[in-house]
Formats: sequence, C-alpha cells, structure tokens
Amino acid sequence: FMRELRSLHVPEQSAGGRSETRRRVETILARESLGAEAVARRLGLSVATLRRRLGDEGVSFREITTEMRKTLVTTLIESGQP
Repeated sequence: FMRELRSLHVPEQSAGGRSETRRRVETILARESLGAEAVARRLGLSVATLRRRLGDEGVSFREITTEMRKTLVTTLIESGQP
C-alpha cells in the first residue's frame, strides 16, 4: 500500500534536474540496450506505468534513448573514435 501511495506523489528532481524514474531508466540503458518492455520489467513496472511516470516527468522513453544515443555519438566523435 505504501509503495502505491508513494507512486502517486509528484516525482522529485535529483540534483542534476533528472527525475527518479528517468534517472533509473538512464542507469539501466547505460549498461545495456533494452526496449521499454525490458526496462519496465527491471523496474518492476508495467510498460504502461513506466510510460505514464515518464510522461508525468515530461519525457518519453524514446526521447531518453535518443538523447543517450546523441550523447554517445558526440562523445565518440570528440574522442576521435570511429
């Protein structure tokens, strides 16, 4: 019951401006490339709940993965790696 109650609260922003759900998704995706279904399973959520929470935080799963890919590409280009 308490977990459900906590999930109703507006997500807090971390020091870097990232919400808790987004931060957890980014942590998982930094380790391996997974789809929304697999990430939701790892977080113990349904895909619908994951998408809803991210939507409440103003971001989509696709936006997170796109942003992370852009960051990776930029890092590789700047370091001179093919």
